[in-house]
Amino acid sequence: MIVLNPNNTTHEFKIIPRVYDLYNVTLELYNEETGIISNEVLTKTLINGFLECSFDKEVSNNSSFRIKIYNNSNDTVYYRGKIFFTNKTDLQNFRITNDYMTI
Repeated sequence: MIVLNPNNTTHEFKIIPRVYDLYNVTLELYNEETGIISNEVLTKTLINGFLECSFDKEVSNNSSFRIKIYNNSNDTVYYRGKIFFTNKTDLQNFRITNDYMTI
């Protein structure tokens, strides 16, 4: 799970993609509360096997999204996971139980 700060408008994270042939990349965010899917412009750089990504989006605190990074021309999935936005700084005490995150 990727944990990001909702107070930022530009969000940055690193992942290890499934494949490194990264063309026509689309970032899809599925809001788990509302069920709305949005496609975001993804800025990406491949450095030492990690894909460093950034995108711009305004989100609320404690919101959760399913993330999919894929090739929009042939639907090859590069990465699939979850993003949780919180303004908490002590992330050591987070625990995930039955798809529910507690602090």
